[in-house]
Parts: sequence; structure tokens; C-alpha cells
Amino acid sequence: MDLKTVMQLEVSTASSPPTAIRSHYTYICSWTLTPLELKRLIEFMQSEGNSYAELKEWDNNLQMFGIDAGPRYFTIRYVGRCVGPTRPYDSYEEDILQGTSGILPEFMHSVEMLLPEVAKAAQVHLIRLATIDWSSATLAADDVERVLIEFFGHSTLLNRQRGGSYISYVPSREDRGVFTGLKTNFYRRLKTAGAMPVDEELWSKVDEHFQDIKVWTETNPDETGVLLHRFTDGIAKAAVRQATPREQVHGVTILAMLGKDITLQDYVGRATFLESVGWAGTMTRDFVRRLARSEATTHNVTWREDCFKPEIPFADLWPCLKHKFIVDVMDFL
Repeated sequence: MDLKTVMQLEVSTASSPPTAIRSHYTYICSWTLTPLELKRLIEFMQSEGNSYAELKEWDNNLQMFGIDAGPRYFTIRYVGRCVGPTRPYDSYEEDILQGTSGILPEFMHSVEMLLPEVAKAAQVHLIRLATIDWSSATLAADDVERVLIEFFGHSTLLNRQRGGSYISYVPSREDRGVFTGLKTNFYRRLKTAGAMPVDEELWSKVDEHFQDIKVWTETNPDETGVLLHRFTDGIAKAAVRQATPREQVHGVTILAMLGKDITLQDYVGRATFLESVGWAGTMTRDFVRRLARSEATTHNVTWREDCFKPEIPFADLWPCLKHKFIVDVMDFL
């Protein structure tokens, strides 16, 4: 049984239909070369001054198998990802047009110059088996991409990174064993026992804090960045919403986050830290998700990725785009 059947590969071309909106897709681009063609390509890229580690890996494979006695063909691959309605082929075309540095554009440029027939025969395959059909799947899609990159062999791929939106931390088997052995059940117990009406006095104090910031931004527009975009009532409400604890145990907030992370997109869109598309928010949400999923698995509780929604309060004590006068800003911290 070949790879195409096992992984449910589907060729993606310029005539392929759009993919489903907001679904996450992983694909592979493949270039098939004979041993002699691969040898010529390696020598050509090295003569151009390239010293990528991947070239050494390819050459090691050639040396190990031999030019004449080894496989008839070698396949060089790149693992990519796109979100519907973008097709894998569209993403591939974008890589061709926008790539300026790194092994992928260097490789594609070299193949087109030296082996145009190989470049023309390159194929893009959607990995149907790796499709994630729900819109909140960014974190799971990161994991799928990482697994596939390791499966195909990161050292020989045209992917310099190991996949995902940020560098992931993979704990050792021993550390994972220690954690699961504790049989913690924090997340589910907090969600079950901690849900309660928001404390009105606490909410009032949080609201007062951000209203004070709003007033200060109006009198100090240049120092706070509101010339780019006003600190509106909607933005203030979003700041209050994410800073107000919604899950407490006996009136005590068990877990809260303090930090500073704002992008213009999240600022204007009134996105909270754990809802944002920024790397810091995504990474934090992913950490909580992994811990919660691990706990659920340990206690034989059904885990649903699309129902995961952490309600951990995040206090961005200065949710403005600028903070020129540090001494004045300190009064709000």
C-alpha cells in the first residue's frame, strides 16, 4: 500500500475547488529526482555558496544507498498548511512568488534553473487524513503539522522550522509520567465548582480602573497612542471583561494572569488575551489546553477540543498602544 493511499493524498492544482472555509489543511509539495539528478542539484547549490544542513543530509543518503545500487528515485518534500477557502496549490504558488531567502526558495530556484523538467513535474498534495474541520482548530493544526514534519524527517525536509506557530515544549516521558501520576483534576473542578455570578464590588473596582485609564488617554493622546485609534468604550469593556474573575472557589480567585500583550489588530477588534491571535496569547491558551486535556484523559473524561474555552482572568493593566511617560503610567499599575 503506497503513501498516497495510507494518508489519503489528493492532488491540488489550479483547477481544484476551494477548500472549506476556516477548516485547516496540511499539504506536501514533492519533487522527485533520480539519484544522479539529486547529486547534480546538491553540487549546484553548494557551488552557489549554499551550506544548508539539508544538503548534507541528502548527500549522506546518496552515499549510504549509492548512485547505482540504491533507490531509483528520491523525493524532496515540503510540509505546508493553509486555512480554507485557500487551496494547497494557492499556498504553494504564494511560496514561489514571495520566497526570497531560505532553503525553500533557494531549492526551487535551483531546480528551475538546473532541472526544469523536475520543477514542472512537482506536485502538491492535500493530506485529507490531516484535515481539521472546525474553525477553532489552530492549536490542534499546529500539532498535526509538527507530527507530519517529524514523520517525513525534519532533517531532510525543506522546512527549516519544526512546525506550529511557535516553538513548542515537549516534556520528557519521565516528566509526563510524574504529572499524570498526580492525577490532578484542577481544570474540570474549577469549571464545575467555580462558576458563579461576578462579584459586583470586584467588577466595580476593575471597571473604575479602566475608566480612569480611558480618561487619561483622552487628555494624553500622543503618549498613549490613541491618535492611532481611540480607547473606546468597547475597548474599555473588553479590558474589564478579561480582567474580571468569573470562576472562584469560596469567593477566592485561584488563578489570574498579569501581563502586557497587545497588537493593533487585537486592540481594535476588542479581543481578549486568551482570544487573541498573537503568539503570547496562543501559546498560553495552548499550555492550558494541553494540561486540561491531559487531566481529562487521566480521569477517562471525554475531551472535546471545540468546547475548550478557558475563563482565566488576564489583567492587562495598561491596555494602550503606547506608554511614553513611564512615571505617570506607574500610577495605574
